[in-house]
Amino acid sequence: MMPIPLRRIPCGLLLWAALLAAGPAAAQNLIPNADFSAHEVVGCPLPFESMAGLEDWYAIPGATVDYFLMECGYSVTGGTPARDAFEYRQRESFVGFWGLVRRDFTMASEAFGVPLRAPLAPGRAYAFSIDLRHRGLFHAMEGVEGRYCPTDPPMALQVYASQGPAGTTLNSDGAATAIEAPKVLDFNVYDSLDQRTSDAWTTFTGCFQAAGGEDHLTFSMTIDSFPPVAPCDEVYDPFAFDQWYGFQYFNADNLQLLPFPEAISDTLILCTGQAEVAFDPTPYFGDIDLPAYAPRWRDGTQGLVRAYQQPGRYEQVLAYACGQTRVTIEVVEKRCTNLPFVATAFTPNGDGHNDRFSPVFSSDFPVTDYVFTVFDRWGRRVYQSRQYDPALGWDGRRSDGKPAPGGSYAWTLRFQLLVPDRPLRQQSAGSVLLLR
Repeated sequence: MMPIPLRRIPCGLLLWAALLAAGPAAAQNLIPNADFSAHEVVGCPLPFESMAGLEDWYAIPGATVDYFLMECGYSVTGGTPARDAFEYRQRESFVGFWGLVRRDFTMASEAFGVPLRAPLAPGRAYAFSIDLRHRGLFHAMEGVEGRYCPTDPPMALQVYASQGPAGTTLNSDGAATAIEAPKVLDFNVYDSLDQRTSDAWTTFTGCFQAAGGEDHLTFSMTIDSFPPVAPCDEVYDPFAFDQWYGFQYFNADNLQLLPFPEAISDTLILCTGQAEVAFDPTPYFGDIDLPAYAPRWRDGTQGLVRAYQQPGRYEQVLAYACGQTRVTIEVVEKRCTNLPFVATAFTPNGDGHNDRFSPVFSSDFPVTDYVFTVFDRWGRRVYQSRQYDPALGWDGRRSDGKPAPGGSYAWTLRFQLLVPDRPLRQQSAGSVLLLR
């Protein structure tokens, strides 16, 4: 059962309807314009280099990060060994960037960044996700099979967080050889992505704790050194080839940065006679895939969903890979029955006792969609009410205002009881004896 939050304010019918319709508010993605495929397409130019035409985003100066537009076909002419990486006949929009494995046993990369919607809070945990695909491995050396080189070091996607745009050191290719910002995430994409030119996307997720004040993220492939290894050709001549010997091209889309909730508070309804009520924290984490971050209750409770058997106030801590969330639960016992009491006889004689005929509900929850109708023995409607009020009801008069004769009358009742998370609908019918 997914609990619905209850506010400690007067509970009119409109309020109850709003509570039933609303759920935990989803956190806003802190990365703006991060779903590239949702962008408006204007014509089909060549890829926008340096991410020109993409609002908010920027390439590190000197980098030629490409912005490809949806439904635009791109084709590379000539004999470039990287031809297949740029052949697109897809329906998505995305960005493309490359990483290099260099002959001096270092790795460099194009880099790009984005300002966040708001600075990160100190000590708060954030969940990050990105869709990536690999467009192939390419080598500029003679005799090298262009799609795979066993000596290539594994590539990783690296994420940096900084106050303002990150500083970088670039080489002559426009690739970053150093990013002057704290690295917060490092995804090993080598083992997860198809090493050939692929149209398949893979989602990578991770989380980190912010130092506080970071308002920009920067992205690159691995920037590092690696132990000396021989290239893929049989005879290694470092002066015979380009500055780099390994080239990998990647596409990125659907980036997301969401804050983990710092605290959750909820009121749960334990219906009288009900053995327990359950609480699932997952909805409060919105688009964050909570199970992916190894959540666990600090008090040792097994499983993510908790059960409560008694009314009271409960305070727990839900921990996960990058932090924790305080959880406060108020369990309140309520009468949730939807069976009203309907009298079998009444005496509308004006003595103040049993003068009106109406259902009486004992539930603690509001009644809506209420229709109560009384018919005479010929099936003619003599009374109908569409608003429940136990002080009102049929006063024993016909629709023309004249007193109805004594005898048996049929009635029907339709209503909905606004019990949180499970509104109860019911129809019933019976008869009543009018005594004069």
